[in-house]
Amino acid sequence: MLDKYDWRGISTSIMTQPKHAAALLETLDGLDPTYAALWLNFIYKDMYSRRVLDDRTRTMVMIGNCLALGSRDQTENHMRNAMALGAKPDEVLEVIFQSLQYLGTVRSQWAIPIYQKIMAKPST
Repeated sequence: MLDKYDWRGISTSIMTQPKHAAALLETLDGLDPTYAALWLNFIYKDMYSRRVLDDRTRTMVMIGNCLALGSRDQTENHMRNAMALGAKPDEVLEVIFQSLQYLGTVRSQWAIPIYQKIMAKPST
């Protein structure tokens, strides 16, 4: 993949989304390499590499975004990645709690079992 795509996008994707981004890049590359390059460059090379926010903080923001969108898989993905990037479990839980005021009880509370699942069996 390094021969086909920009190293900055690939390295940022590996650092911030080690499992998810690599698998999705392979899928997109198989479907349409031009689209794969656009996706990789926009998300990882351009947006994730801005360095206005550190990786941990940006990933915490993404947890809130995923909660707002109702994306359970991505909520779990970003919770795991935030902790891998140095977020403390109580900080991740606080993002869930803080989402209540804008998202409501139902949306914020479906994230609690996801959090409990992660705490019961952390990624290695």
